[in-house]
Amino acid sequence: MPHYFDVCYEDEQLLIVNKRAGVATMGVADAKPSLLAAVKQHLAAGRVETDCFATAVGRLDFPVAGLVVIAKAPGVADHLRRQQEDGSIHKEYHALVSGRVDPPSGQRTDWLLKSKRHRHVTVASGDAVGAQIAEMKYRTLGRGVRASKLSIELLTGRKHQIRAQLSHFGHPILGDRKYGSADSFPEGIALVCKRIGFVHPTSGQPVEWGVDYPESWAAALMAAS
Repeated sequence: MPHYFDVCYEDEQLLIVNKRAGVATMGVADAKPSLLAAVKQHLAAGRVETDCFATAVGRLDFPVAGLVVIAKAPGVADHLRRQQEDGSIHKEYHALVSGRVDPPSGQRTDWLLKSKRHRHVTVASGDAVGAQIAEMKYRTLGRGVRASKLSIELLTGRKHQIRAQLSHFGHPILGDRKYGSADSFPEGIALVCKRIGFVHPTSGQPVEWGVDYPESWAAALMAAS
């Protein structure tokens, strides 16, 4: 089986996995590869009963790498989704973007409009029918001549939000041709869910995980420092 993820943590209730870029999280036809299908194979290994429950609490876009939480039971999924809805699940994303970002830190507020036909999101006016407010905070971690490294915290969770907002800001994510990048990238796009924290549904204790940058980022990271 192709290598779609690494297990960062696993117990009887949940898994934390590091998804590689270039694989869908879930929601694709059975014949197509997905993170969730690969996780179910992982859970079924060595078992007589192979119909394992697993669902992703939040998802990452196909070209995005990083941390995804997988619940092993419906009650665990419900518990984590409630945390997601009330903002108790904290995620930090890192992105490599074109240009020198100025100001180096701040908050972006835009209105996003989905286009189902093109699987694309555009920035629209606040009075556009169907537009949803999108808010995020960012801070610059490094700036080179042609690229910057950003840390991003989402205040809302919209489809393609980081990708669309950074593009509208004039700093598309490296490799993200869908949202205006003219730069190539070795694998997927230069966006990773770098850190995640939440309250464990059984122990009630706060937990946190982080991952390294994908190996394919090495050259681009040097350009953004």
